[in-house]
Amino acid sequence: MQRTLFDFARRTTVASASPVATVGAGATAAASTPRPRRSPSTSLERSHGEASNTPSRKRVRQQNESAGSDRHHAGLSREDPVDLEESSLSVVAVAEEKREATVSTTTDAPAPRRPSRGNSPPIPASECTTASSSVNDNNHRIVAPPATGSHWLADLISSPEWKSFLQPLTADTWRNGEFARIQRFLDGERAKGKVVLPPAALIFNAFNSCPFAELKVVLLGQDPYHNLNQAHGLCFSVLPGVPVPPSLKNMYKELATDIPGFQAPTHGYLQSWAEQGMLMLNATLTVEAHSANSHSKASGWQHFTDAVIAHLSAHHPNRLVFLLWGSFAQQKKKLIDTRRHVVIESVHPSPLSASRGWFGSHCFSACNTALRAMGHTPMYWQLPLQVQTM
Repeated sequence: MQRTLFDFARRTTVASASPVATVGAGATAAASTPRPRRSPSTSLERSHGEASNTPSRKRVRQQNESAGSDRHHAGLSREDPVDLEESSLSVVAVAEEKREATVSTTTDAPAPRRPSRGNSPPIPASECTTASSSVNDNNHRIVAPPATGSHWLADLISSPEWKSFLQPLTADTWRNGEFARIQRFLDGERAKGKVVLPPAALIFNAFNSCPFAELKVVLLGQDPYHNLNQAHGLCFSVLPGVPVPPSLKNMYKELATDIPGFQAPTHGYLQSWAEQGMLMLNATLTVEAHSANSHSKASGWQHFTDAVIAHLSAHHPNRLVFLLWGSFAQQKKKLIDTRRHVVIESVHPSPLSASRGWFGSHCFSACNTALRAMGHTPMYWQLPLQVQTM
């Protein structure tokens, strides 16, 4: 009787080896990848006398461990995005095809589902244009941020004179790569699917619209308008066809009482002021759609625009008039050499503060008085009464 049971056990062991061989053939790609935890003792060449570690059971246990390790890296599913902020890498899991492998053992237990180790889908070319990409051994796509030397953001400054003047601030060496970090921030926001305003081509419209040699007035704003089709890179200004914002309405009211003959237009498009030599500069040059001040701290823009103000004060050949409306803008006064330039301060024209000193401030006529004293042509504040919708 003992011999008969022994023979039966041997026949069962041999029969279980066939499905193990089937699994090994279906997972050739996986087996080619080194597995640090696998020791030589897991080889299929182990003695059949070790009943507790028969090849079929050992392989099933290894597959369970391997699949569990792949699916639960850092407690996440393979399909979950992984954000490695400390390494400035954005990790996105690549979708993989799943297939089932059924393993028959002495207890007829089904084998776990295991991800296919097939080829990963190609990385879209649109990602490769802004970041270097690779795929690691776990089929996770790693998208590195743009290299520090990439200058697509600085290239949006189309005016050769402004580009040359601002080059010390857009260089990789400025503040240990501060401008490059702004660019990476914007790349990251768009990679997350966020809408960034104004459109990229208009981010530096304040510089591109203002003739460098004719610069005479600097008007400081705070944050771009955050609704779609409003902001176009000039503070306080909106695109044609957009209702006039409340602050700009109050500016028109003050202009009507301060500048003889001024007529308020039906639009809020202030492009003609910029073209006369007014730099209409927001402290923060971008914003997430429908989220006011969303880029004011995280982006690094204010370090850049503060440096622009100080650079203008120290190095622009013209004497300038700076218009600082509201407490936020007035904090920039310390960046300006008031011995060389004129600073005109006033309450902000917002409806929240206009009644506390905006009306009757005569800041527009005061600006023209200062310009004449410097030898500049005064600003022509009258805007076209109508403009064509873009």
